[in-house]
Amino acid sequence: MIKRPNTNAQRLKRHKRVRSKVFGTTERPRLNVFRSEKNIYAQVIDDVAGVTLVSASTAEKDFTEYGGNKEAAKEGGKAAVEAAKAAGWTDIKCIEIAGVQGDSTNTARMDGYREGITEAGGEFLDNETQYANATADLAVTAMEGIMSKYPEGVAIICSNNDDMALGAISGLQSAGYNNGTGKTIPVFGVDATEAAKAAIKDGTMVGTIKQDADGMASTITTITGNYLTGKTAFDGVDADSVVGTWRVNIPYATYIGE
Repeated sequence: MIKRPNTNAQRLKRHKRVRSKVFGTTERPRLNVFRSEKNIYAQVIDDVAGVTLVSASTAEKDFTEYGGNKEAAKEGGKAAVEAAKAAGWTDIKCIEIAGVQGDSTNTARMDGYREGITEAGGEFLDNETQYANATADLAVTAMEGIMSKYPEGVAIICSNNDDMALGAISGLQSAGYNNGTGKTIPVFGVDATEAAKAAIKDGTMVGTIKQDADGMASTITTITGNYLTGKTAFDGVDADSVVGTWRVNIPYATYIGE
């Protein structure tokens, strides 16, 4: 019998080791960043006073546009419908190449794509969803299966990450699509990886969803600098992202090229 390591115990051990060396003060607060399956969270902490000076995350429910995986995927679905129309498709049907069945992140993105596609006038084919366990290789196989059933293609392929989206593109290119000469099937992914951005630039992929870690880092850097220099905490921070007196919401966004 294989003994599985206790990953939570290992995480707590690492946390304790780091915290024994890092201590935040009013003049030099500690930055704590955590990434869950769904979102990114950050806090600026004064350990002397035992208070969180400011926090930011991509999960805040008060932000209604791109507040989490579902909302971001919804916007991606809408953008995919517009891309399909621009590519000449009139029967706008979408098949999703999904990650791990039952995973909460996978479910949230699927629900978002479904809502976005439907609201934009397309049809989300639930019964045709292909599960590729978040890997490119299985996405290639899934795409080959889709093309064997729909030899004329479908208007949209939505994927729950960029690796699967790129795998789907590989399968499409083998079938004569998305190669710059034949018909294009819009493919949308999640993560805004450099490989996906390159595919968007060369026209083989339509778009991806950016979980804005850069925006998070920039905002936290600004806030921390404000505390160190005696400025108002949110000086230089986008006012639309500020909620109340201590919280900042960093939006997700769709990426369709520079």
